Amino acid sequence: MTITSRFYSNEDDYRRIRELLMECYRLNGNQHSWAVDRLDWWRYTIQSGDEISGNHTWHDQVRLWETAEGKLVGVAHPEDGLRPGLNWGDIHLEIHPEFRELEEVMFAWAESNHQAGRPADLARWPLYTYTYEGDGLRERLLTQRGYAKREQDGYKRCCRLSGDSKAPDLPAGFSIRTVKRGDDAELVKWSEVNGSAFGNPDNSPERCRLWFRTPTRHIDLVVVAPTGSFAAYCLIWLDEHNLIGMFEPVGTHREFRRRGLARAMLLEGLTRLRALGYRCAYIGAGMDPAANGLYESVGFTEAVASYEWLKQF
Repeated sequence: MTITSRFYSNEDDYRRIRELLMECYRLNGNQHSWAVDRLDWWRYTIQSGDEISGNHTWHDQVRLWETAEGKLVGVAHPEDGLRPGLNWGDIHLEIHPEFRELEEVMFAWAESNHQAGRPADLARWPLYTYTYEGDGLRERLLTQRGYAKREQDGYKRCCRLSGDSKAPDLPAGFSIRTVKRGDDAELVKWSEVNGSAFGNPDNSPERCRLWFRTPTRHIDLVVVAPTGSFAAYCLIWLDEHNLIGMFEPVGTHREFRRRGLARAMLLEGLTRLRALGYRCAYIGAGMDPAANGLYESVGFTEAVASYEWLKQF
């Protein structure tokens, strides 16, 4: 079969990448490829500066592989990319399960593109990628190409939604609701809680407004403090084709931590997904025992480990 490749071009390509991700989940039954939440988050958060300016510098970091009939079967792209100030790069592959033989040529392109973007003052310019446990094919390929497997990076956790919902328990005076998207005052409070939760001083209402433009439908939950400020928040992204929900991110303002607010939001979100008839929910987790204990306690009991791999040039 004839396969051709080219750089990312336009909005139609973005739509087709999203469709490929949903098809990969349907065929694989797992999130070893990105889900649409991570794709949208990458574009409208990490690349938010490009979105605001209209200068899409990330286009030449994304490569597409297509059949002669025009079917998209593979995508190679970064998450952090080749941004100013970084002394490394990363690459992720989204691949149709029937075309995994393309992975070698996709990594070859990624490595060449990575080296072409190396700043002149960096003698060593590492490239990172990631695998999930059980993907022996990818691990063998990376080993052959000179990547070294490093420590466990985290988990992808899953909650099956067949059971009954648990009611969230909030401190007196706190409440949970969705964000009023067209309200600028809401965006200001939303950007504040996001910036505090993740230590991001560059966060702004303008960047947050981009998140509400993403193609993926999402449920935007906030915990409202007695003062009216937002004490915690989460996004639940909806894959309406596969009936899965993805929690990303979940955060609590530093002034309101250790009050059970994140747990209450998770339980409320799972309740809403069950009401919509969804089958399961996912959440990404690092290695922090407290965070993993929280996720497991509300129902994210299935966990697949992810691993970091490094190639040093």
